[in-house]
Amino acid sequence: MAKTGNRVEFAEEVGKGPKLGEGRRTSVGGDTRFFRARSLKASFGYAWEGLSYVWTTQRNMRIHVLIGSLVVSAALLLGLGRVDFLLVVFAITLVLSAEVLNTLAEALVDLLTPDYAPMAKVVKDVAAGGVLLASIFSVITGLAVFVPALTGLFRTAWSDVVADFGRRLPWAVPALITLVLPALIGLFLPAKGGKR
Repeated sequence: MAKTGNRVEFAEEVGKGPKLGEGRRTSVGGDTRFFRARSLKASFGYAWEGLSYVWTTQRNMRIHVLIGSLVVSAALLLGLGRVDFLLVVFAITLVLSAEVLNTLAEALVDLLTPDYAPMAKVVKDVAAGGVLLASIFSVITGLAVFVPALTGLFRTAWSDVVADFGRRLPWAVPALITLVLPALIGLFLPAKGGKR
């Protein structure tokens, strides 16, 4: 493809690719392989590689994971109901998915336009705006779920609160160890390769 930035040339080049379902070849250092996974196991492996890339290159993703793991631990400790807990998990997943899509948009823009371009900035800003919207939704969801739970907690007798926490601690401690601790360690790891 010519590097003139001509959209017609780009569209013609894209049109030469394989038809849907045929798989697309890429050549990197003489290694030619298909983009399409040959097995279900390989598909999960590629997905894991993508999530690992986002984790290692995007500091904001590590911040979101840390906050999300703290919120899940708090939800377990407070003993939220099933619907409230699922709302919290949905809001966290929405923010993490938005961060993944933001990273995807940034990588695609960097791939297609290595030099500064006003439209590239627009694409990156819009993708970041999607993360902001998801984050605002998650904060509103958290307030709607946690404020009533905390209000009910303060109205309960102290002995009942301690007894409830004692029953819920076996659920919260594993969450703290398996979610919060790795997220906290990951937050201080140096970023590899990414833009942020």
